[in-house]
Amino acid sequence: MNPPVSGLQDHPLAGAIQNLAELRLFMEHHVFAVWDFLLLAKALQHQLTRAPRSDQSCRLDGAIAVINRIVAEEESDQAPANPFGASRLSHLQIYLLAMQEVGASTSSIQQLMARLQGIETWALSGAELCAVLDGVAIPEPSRRFMAFTFQVIGSADALTMAVAFTHGRELLVPSLFQALLDRALIPPQRAPSLHWYLTRHIDLDGDDHGPGALAMVDELCHHSPFRLLIAQVMARRAVEARRQFWDGIHRSLTIPGQAPITV
Repeated sequence: MNPPVSGLQDHPLAGAIQNLAELRLFMEHHVFAVWDFLLLAKALQHQLTRAPRSDQSCRLDGAIAVINRIVAEEESDQAPANPFGASRLSHLQIYLLAMQEVGASTSSIQQLMARLQGIETWALSGAELCAVLDGVAIPEPSRRFMAFTFQVIGSADALTMAVAFTHGRELLVPSLFQALLDRALIPPQRAPSLHWYLTRHIDLDGDDHGPGALAMVDELCHHSPFRLLIAQVMARRAVEARRQFWDGIHRSLTIPGQAPITV
């Protein structure tokens, strides 16, 4: 299926990030989307791989290969130079290092991660995942975006998750990251993890993960007009959730006090 026309490539968010303070604020919002991206990816991986082999599941070998590769790279990619001396780190770990490089706070996301340590998040309902957010200081746009992600995970439906993953995530981020990289707000020598993260996702999402995710959705649709309709509706919802997320961050950058921290 073709991606819905989103118009997000021209979203004003990137243009509103003009200095380091604004970059910090953006990252303190966006880190929650980095975190719940992996939750969504692993929930989708679980849905695709848990079913017993059958004539239908055999047709999903391509989709399973795509999500397995994406999860493997998200959880353990070749790392840039880092304080741990680690040769491989998750993309979330690298993003947290990038936040430290620019002076952004990681306290809220660290608190959230600690709450779910050792828990298989794919086994939780959407309501249970939302309850985990209680008492954590989270920007309201990030909280609303995660609530949508948790609703998608709670559906326990592979097609719903794959469409949200593809059309609300993989296809939209490269243009924003390229704009941030072009702005050169901080040199690579001062923020090597940030430059690595942006460059890596521009390359991966644009050239590999994005096309692979589109093929995964096509495979899950099984050439069914009904499933294609479901996918199209979900794609529009996922794009709208991303639009509202970016709109909220944009307001917090341009109109102080418009995106409060909630607990």
